[in-house]
Amino acid sequence: MRQRKKDVIFVILLAVTAAVGLAVIILEREFSMIPYYIVFSLFSIPSLYFNYSLSKRAVQSHIFLYEKNPGDGEPTGYILFRGKIFGWAVYLVALGLALFALFR
Repeated sequence: MRQRKKDVIFVILLAVTAAVGLAVIILEREFSMIPYYIVFSLFSIPSLYFNYSLSKRAVQSHIFLYEKNPGDGEPTGYILFRGKIFGWAVYLVALGLALFALFR
């Protein structure tokens, strides 16, 4: 229960910082950046929150398609780590766009 509450707070903080970044882009009148920012933000926040579920689904689909002897379908630590790194990288690109609009 405690972990779930921590995850919800984490997603709320990510959403708040994404909203602040969008507000910065709008206030700086960089309207051409809005579609890129929204795509990066809307992709990164759910991918960070649902990292385990997405990784498990990818492993299960790989097992279904390519393996003769199916395993348990649990993602390895490397796959989970790779998903988090990718999610954070996309999120940081979105925040970089907001900072670029602010200091341009």
